[in-house]
Amino acid sequence: MDDREASRQTAEPQGNTKPAILLVEDEPLVRLIVKECLEENGCFVVTAANGSEAVQIFDSGTAIMGLITDIRLGSGMTGWDVARYGRDRFPELPVIYITADSAYRASVEAVAQAALLMKPFTSDRLMAAVAEWGNV
Repeated sequence: MDDREASRQTAEPQGNTKPAILLVEDEPLVRLIVKECLEENGCFVVTAANGSEAVQIFDSGTAIMGLITDIRLGSGMTGWDVARYGRDRFPELPVIYITADSAYRASVEAVAQAALLMKPFTSDRLMAAVAEWGNV
């Protein structure tokens, strides 16, 4: 199974009606580690490897309670683009940007209901950021 197939399979709620956290990360190992951390803490997670997959999930009707996205997603959409698209559909969507590039630190401060986690981050820090959403 290739990376895209794995992402699509994860994106299908399979009877789950709990709102999901959408995790968008192009690095498969990072995506897996973050997903496992969230799930171990009781979150329902759907994943996307790029912006196009994230758009498909937003358009699928899956209830999204929050977005965690890398800023640099390879070619195509950036994490900024994914968040804008998500906010067009869900105006109150909370967003956590994750990145290893400290140059983005000032940019995220101007985005309402958004946080920035610098890679590498701990599971405690991730869960603290998610808990700030208040609906987990």
